[in-house]
Amino acid sequence: MRAQSERLRDSHGDSEEFDRNWGDVYYDLAIKCQPDAERISDDYGFYRLNEAAVRKDPAEHLKREYGIELSSEDAGLLTEMVDAIRRERPVKYFETKYERPVGLEEFAVAVVPEGIDGELRQALENAGLHIETYSPEKAGDRQRAVAQASNMDGVRFHAAMSRGVEDFRERQRKAVKERGSVMPGLKEAEVRVVNVSRHDFTGERPIAEARKWAKENIVGKHELTDSEGRTVPYSISGKAIDKYLSSSAIDKSENLGVHLSVLKMLPEVIGESIEAEVHPDYNKDADGVRRVENSYKSGALVHRFYGAVTVDGVIYRIKP
Repeated sequence: MRAQSERLRDSHGDSEEFDRNWGDVYYDLAIKCQPDAERISDDYGFYRLNEAAVRKDPAEHLKREYGIELSSEDAGLLTEMVDAIRRERPVKYFETKYERPVGLEEFAVAVVPEGIDGELRQALENAGLHIETYSPEKAGDRQRAVAQASNMDGVRFHAAMSRGVEDFRERQRKAVKERGSVMPGLKEAEVRVVNVSRHDFTGERPIAEARKWAKENIVGKHELTDSEGRTVPYSISGKAIDKYLSSSAIDKSENLGVHLSVLKMLPEVIGESIEAEVHPDYNKDADGVRRVENSYKSGALVHRFYGAVTVDGVIYRIKP
């Protein structure tokens, strides 16, 4: 991890620049990985390319598994791209499971209740931690302290913990027991219908145009308001755009025209959507399907939002 620490970036712009430099190469190689595609919306080449990228010899894997023989030039580009992703692509953080004890000196701040043991407080101070305190008796005071601590440079808290572990666990227990929870007050809730104009992706490859436009214009950080009135940050990633424009997603949509039109207004549509459901993040079966009978990720909940748009006078329900 230390060896690749130079890849860490605070700015999303560095990552966007990397994607711009390699985006066209990635897309062109993916298209060449699906030479027998029949529909403009087919996207299985992207999955083949992603699968090959983690192999020791990506080009050889494509040839062996799918009978796709890249030219020497394309094979070289694939190797260069994979190497660049592994060595150069900027990231906001690395994920790891620590295999050693982690000392207090490796943390920057502690959020603790008022009146903690004096020796414990002294140990935190001796380790150089900044201390934020909260009143356990005062509703919402822990969230305030976490938010205050999060304003310090370089400090990040897990989103679930900002509400409190017990609060999260209780929500998860309820969602598991009920196989999903419906948010209260939906009957009285109002959703602003977003007026969406027809898209202008009119070339021979409208999905490719849409993908390029989205990654240049809406990939990045955004905000929405949850059912309790809190402002919640979220991100639209390049992977999310690929999924939005996948053949499976388009097939579930009313039609391609509406699907691409909504893409142009996606952040606004998400921002005007309301939180309707919460359910466990169920694991997938061997066939890639999530089912309530499966186990679920212990540290996650899925929040489902719904919105509404009108295109050419027709109202559509949107599930961002």
